[in-house]
Amino acid sequence: MDTTEKKSIYFFLLLSLLCLVVGIWGTFRLSQRPGLKAALEAEDGHLRLGRLSPVGMAAESGLKKGDIILQVDKKPIQSISDFNFYVDQKKAGESINLSVQRSGEELNLTVSLAKENGGLFIIVHSLIGLFLWIVGVFVFLKNPRSRVTRIFLISSLAFSLAIFISWEGFPFGPKGLSFILPFVQIFAYTLLPALFFHFSIVYPKEEEASIQKNPLIYSVYLPSLVLILLMELFYWRAILTNSLSIFQVYKSFFLYSRLYLVVYVVFGLLVLYQTYRKLEFLEDKRKVRWIFWGIVVGTFPFFFLYVFPDVFLNKTFISEITYLFFMLVIPISFAFSILKYQAMDIDVVVNRSLVYSLLTGFIVGIYLLTVGLLGEVLYRATGYEGRLFPILGTLVAALLFSPAKNRIRVLVDKTFYWVKYDYRKAIQKFNRQVDLAFTQEELLEMLLKKLDLLLAVKRAMILLRKDDSNEFKIVKWFGFSEEEIREIESQKNSLPVSLFTATAVQGAKGSTDFRVIQALPENQTLKKYEIKLSFPPAEKEELSCLLLVGKKKSGLRYSAEDMELVSQMVQEVVQALQNMKMRERIMIEQLEKEKLKELDKMKTKFISNVSHDLRTPLTAIRFSVDNMLSGVCGDLTNESRRCLRMIKESSLHFSRMIENLLILSTSESGKMTLSREILPLNLVLDEACNMVTPLAMKKGINLVEENCGDISIYADKHCLLQILLNLLDNAVKYTDSGGRVIVSAKRLESEKLVELAVTDNGVGISPENLERIFERFHKVSPTGTVGEKGLGIGLDIVKNLVHLHGGEIKVESPVPETGRGAKFSFTLPQG
Repeated sequence: MDTTEKKSIYFFLLLSLLCLVVGIWGTFRLSQRPGLKAALEAEDGHLRLGRLSPVGMAAESGLKKGDIILQVDKKPIQSISDFNFYVDQKKAGESINLSVQRSGEELNLTVSLAKENGGLFIIVHSLIGLFLWIVGVFVFLKNPRSRVTRIFLISSLAFSLAIFISWEGFPFGPKGLSFILPFVQIFAYTLLPALFFHFSIVYPKEEEASIQKNPLIYSVYLPSLVLILLMELFYWRAILTNSLSIFQVYKSFFLYSRLYLVVYVVFGLLVLYQTYRKLEFLEDKRKVRWIFWGIVVGTFPFFFLYVFPDVFLNKTFISEITYLFFMLVIPISFAFSILKYQAMDIDVVVNRSLVYSLLTGFIVGIYLLTVGLLGEVLYRATGYEGRLFPILGTLVAALLFSPAKNRIRVLVDKTFYWVKYDYRKAIQKFNRQVDLAFTQEELLEMLLKKLDLLLAVKRAMILLRKDDSNEFKIVKWFGFSEEEIREIESQKNSLPVSLFTATAVQGAKGSTDFRVIQALPENQTLKKYEIKLSFPPAEKEELSCLLLVGKKKSGLRYSAEDMELVSQMVQEVVQALQNMKMRERIMIEQLEKEKLKELDKMKTKFISNVSHDLRTPLTAIRFSVDNMLSGVCGDLTNESRRCLRMIKESSLHFSRMIENLLILSTSESGKMTLSREILPLNLVLDEACNMVTPLAMKKGINLVEENCGDISIYADKHCLLQILLNLLDNAVKYTDSGGRVIVSAKRLESEKLVELAVTDNGVGISPENLERIFERFHKVSPTGTVGEKGLGIGLDIVKNLVHLHGGEIKVESPVPETGRGAKFSFTLPQG
């Protein structure tokens, strides 16, 4: 950036700051404007009081609705502008003398002037003016070198000043400075149409316009400058001489300026339309569409509901603030257009809703204009000012709005968007066909057929990547011979990597309506087969699809609608392929689950059968050993007796393992039932301890029962014995010789439960094992217990049996009281 450009940028920024300061000053001045705070109506050369605030100074001075104002300070008036000319010379708080006619009688009243504009009016004006200023500066800073952005900045500054100041009224304040604001307001307001016309000439091809249309550019400002000169001249003469007749001449020129505004806007739109027709690239056309949209939506209420009614009916249908809100659309649409919507594809977001928005605004405008005109006719004919007519009009409009909008929408679709309309129907039909497809072959074949049918392309191919492989494979094509496909397949590795990693559509130069599009990589294979478009890989989990498309048979470019259509169809196909893969996966998983269920049933049945089959020989072994130890078979030597006791202990342990397996298989089969009864707890504990005593005595472990007398419990006796035997057996197994195992019980009266606990002072359970202690088949082998026998299902069975009784079980290790060992406690219902 050279020095001249920097100076130019600083100049425009300084000008913007100066305009902001002047605008804020103008807003303050606007807040001081004097007035009656009453509605004035010009009628048949008279000025009549309309709606009057009941609490204002005008009402307190005796003014009433319907009074005809004849004179202000003994000076005759006939219009609102005449009245404002004299009132604007005063300040809020000062008084004026009014001659009014009421019921044929002439009255003289002294009225104190109030501030005409309330706080809300000033705030809204300030915010709108500030918004216009911010938009202009923001667009300029985005591209300060562009002639278009500079014209837009000056237009935004002029627009914001016209809003900030808004009132050219009688100057007051320090002499010299007081004349600045009216001068600036007239200058900014009158210059705006010429700025728009200038903008329409150079936009969007400012480079060409700057060379070819220089004389025209400067000539568009001539009418504006002439009007500004005449309006400033007659305004200042009227102010300096206090001449109403000269002021009326100024007002005539002000009306001409509005006519000039309409003419320039219309001519500017015509120039843009001619430019639009000649534009080659879609991006340029989109820019002009945004300008059209902003101008139509922004100016329609101003012209048709404010200016024209004011000129022809001396009445407006909307307030000044209302049409200013609509005008905010203009700088917003211009900003979007100038910045080329690089941050987001606005045209895709808005799509056809752009036209529908215009249509909706047009319908609403017609409704407001019609209701306003009919309301005016009703008021003039009957004097009725109630709300019945607007309410009825609103109800009728609400009933007619939707069908009217839909009918016109269909007409617009058929007349201007017939291609898009057909595409929409085609996509709907395509989606239905996708839903009916069952195989990948059908889906891909359908996609290529639709491409050929709708776009008439010469050739296309689809490449798929599946699973974890990074390699794409050509799976479907048309317009290629088998030999060409084999050649492309063999040269596939030479294709650019960017084809497979792109995130946006890539196109060959001149193949689309877009001036700017991500370029298709240079490659001999792509050139040889005239590939013009590459649609980015549509990713769905491990599935990826790449579509390469050749040129159209007609030789025409691909439009935005073409590319949007193909992108949507590719997405639909990839989603359908992914759904197929998911359904296939679900079916496989379902079959595997059913197979696992069947295997689980077979396992449970096998365990049950084996356990039952083992019970009979095991019972015979135990019976025989008991008889031999009782001396039925004669005297035994000490060694024989020792061996028989070992056999008995092992058979008892084996018996408990078989019992656990039976309980496990019964639980898994869902056939587990409880036979609950009230049981004396001490008797059940005695029985369980007696069954474990031989193993405890062998290891020299003291087995103790505590606090177990006079407690009854409501449980299944067989299940309770299995719970206690598993816990006692584990406690004895993992307690060193000379240790101690305690079985205790206590009532939990508040919960009507009994808590039983089995506590040992053995080696305890490590933290990592403590978390998994109740998992099935999890076995603990702490130091000193390696080789302990068990299946790892005892504690799982204990937990299930306790839960089956409606109780809870927990484990602590080490035991808080001793600092070692483990404590298993569980609850069961009281008896």
